[in-house]
Amino acid sequence: PLLTVQAATRTWDGGGGDSSWINDLNWSDNTEPTSNDTVVIGGTAVVNYDRVSALHFNADSPIDLNGTAQLNLTTGALSYANSTYGGVQMEVGAILKISGGTHSLPGRFCYGTGGGTVWVDGSKATISMKQIAAYYGDFHFQFDASGVSPLNYWSYLGIGGGNELIVDASLYAGSSGRFLLMQSTDSANGLINAFGAENITVTPPSASWSNTVTQVTGGNGHVTLTLLEPGTILY
Repeated sequence: PLLTVQAATRTWDGGGGDSSWINDLNWSDNTEPTSNDTVVIGGTAVVNYDRVSALHFNADSPIDLNGTAQLNLTTGALSYANSTYGGVQMEVGAILKISGGTHSLPGRFCYGTGGGTVWVDGSKATISMKQIAAYYGDFHFQFDASGVSPLNYWSYLGIGGGNELIVDASLYAGSSGRFLLMQSTDSANGLINAFGAENITVTPPSASWSNTVTQVTGGNGHVTLTLLEPGTILY
């Protein structure tokens, strides 16, 4: 007879004494999550996703981040089957930080009331998501010397009007340019709600640089940052 792998909820308990995702001892039942499992990371946990080999979750098996938990995607390939409700779900204060690897999260990427933070750190990651539904959440883009990775998504729905866009380009060492921060692949919906001007903060490479955030709503909507050195014009 065929053996059936039963879905389980794997909760981070930190029993391994480090922040490694692949350390079985850090999870309930001393078992690293597999493709059928629901993942729960809460409290003040900081978890480094250090799996080099790909991990592909089945549809509707979410990663739940709650409390002030932080999940750092630094390498590998974390992905989900194309579904409506799978993917990452964040509660108030939680952080998803993406600095490396190739990650595809096509389920609903949701913030709870009060928001969490999606933090794109540097230019080394490839990121794609499906529907982002955010309620008073933060999107933080941290440039490295070369720039920052864009967040590719299907549609973005900002609920409540309080979502913040925070861009720190203080480490950027290049010349003037336009940098894609968020890009929709959906020709019908795309960027449904723009960020309010009062909710956008940009730190340029130096005080003498000017900066402009451009938002195009609707199908294939996108958010772009233009950084200009003094006396520079881009065409």
